[in-house]
Amino acid sequence: MLGGGRLRGEHVEAGAGDDALLERARERHFVDQGPARRIQQERRAAHARKARLTDEQRSKQTAAQAESRRLQVGSGDRSQRIRTYNFPQGRITDHRVNLTLYSLPAIIGGDLDPLLGPLTQEYQADQMKSLTEGGLTG
Repeated sequence: MLGGGRLRGEHVEAGAGDDALLERARERHFVDQGPARRIQQERRAAHARKARLTDEQRSKQTAAQAESRRLQVGSGDRSQRIRTYNFPQGRITDHRVNLTLYSLPAIIGGDLDPLLGPLTQEYQADQMKSLTEGGLTG
């Protein structure tokens, strides 16, 4: 090696000076690109975290909406029906209060009092029951 230059070739051994030059070049490379790269990586990581949290929140919200819809719609079984109408027999049955009336034409005509009276009584009884249970436990 003349004049501090480096020989290149297949069988040239790297000396201590070559290792130091290589190490300094590596340090400079990382120092030059380090902060910018680190900032870029931090931005990417923050964006990925935000996207992951948004996806988690969206999936939780979707699951909650699906559960709410499922509970509202139900399965449509006969046991979940609120009211059935039998036009040939002129019968209306409200399954919530076990009320059967044989005055379907009058109810369809607008006379809802025979239907609303028992429903109102059942609602008020439920309200009283919840108040008494709430007063005993609270």
